[in-house]
Amino acid sequence: MGLLSKTFSRAARLFSPKELHCARRLSKSILISTLDVRLVAVRHASSYKAAVLKQAGEPLVIEEVPRKPLKKGEVRVGVYCCGINSIDQWNVSGGEGEKIKLPYVPGYEISGEVLEVKEGDDSPGLKPGQRVIGMHPEFQGGFAEEIIISPKDLWPVNDSLSFEIGATLVNSYATALIALSRRAEVKEGDSVLITGAGGRLGLAAVDLAANVYRCKVIAFCTTNDKAEAVREKGAFATIIQGQQDLLTEVKRANDGIGVKIIIDPVGGNVFKEAIKCLDDEAKIIVTGFASKNIPQIGADELMENSFSVIGVSLDQYRKKKYDVYRDSITEVIEMADEKLIKPYKAEGRYKLEKINEAFEALKNSKTIGKFVINIK
Repeated sequence: MGLLSKTFSRAARLFSPKELHCARRLSKSILISTLDVRLVAVRHASSYKAAVLKQAGEPLVIEEVPRKPLKKGEVRVGVYCCGINSIDQWNVSGGEGEKIKLPYVPGYEISGEVLEVKEGDDSPGLKPGQRVIGMHPEFQGGFAEEIIISPKDLWPVNDSLSFEIGATLVNSYATALIALSRRAEVKEGDSVLITGAGGRLGLAAVDLAANVYRCKVIAFCTTNDKAEAVREKGAFATIIQGQQDLLTEVKRANDGIGVKIIIDPVGGNVFKEAIKCLDDEAKIIVTGFASKNIPQIGADELMENSFSVIGVSLDQYRKKKYDVYRDSITEVIEMADEKLIKPYKAEGRYKLEKINEAFEALKNSKTIGKFVINIK
């Protein structure tokens, strides 16, 4: 087998048949590298495969979509994996209704490699072949073989970080990091109650609070399997929703008093029960509403124990405090690289063609952590 044939043989494990056909035709007898094969294919193939939402509440459709040329300041990334987040479930199910312009490709937390960088863009450090993590919440497009993305939404990573972990890491961990460090100002030894602890954000918050900040973590979970998962992450105590009284068990685990910090990504009745567990001058950090129920709280309740309610949205930090957003994601990547945190491996791994099965599986409340779509 000649050098060119070997190159195409290696490329066949990574690239689509259409990309390879185009690259073979154009390269002819020229000796080119595997990366060059990809670049030739990118510049001349006309489409790529994507999961398209055509009607909210209906299954995604896998189809070829036209490839667009890059504009100044854009980067084309070959997507290897894309994590499924709560907003993806919400949008696909029709939660945003008319706010979403259909058809569109959901998915915004990706890992992959840089394919093409538009000359003259703002990020001279990015180059073809570079491994990256991307967060693209404003425009989405991650459930596809390719995505066009701004350099400000990309982070270079080492080969030591797997594509699957890369696609499920930064959204949850960066949110938890901002909640714990910047907003709660957590200190070693603080008591921290984390609701929804077996979910995407909950597991990240447990990992950071227990292993980075050395807090006493009390985890509130919905199943015994989730309780086991958070104990493995370092939780001091676990409480099973519907089986144990939250306030009683929190005080039992925390020497008869309430906790200093609560991280709540659930909302609804869980929020109302959780605030009863706060000590004087404590803080509850609201990071989401997985219950799809936004609770109300009166000013008199705040005054009774002088506790604080603080909201954290990673997307809002991207829009309003980009430096904090950028630094938080960079710090999370560094923590993962240094093994200070141990992200929970994706429980559900699905090929792009099976994406609708993934969304169906996520409706099961017993699922732990995050699901990922393996695209390449």
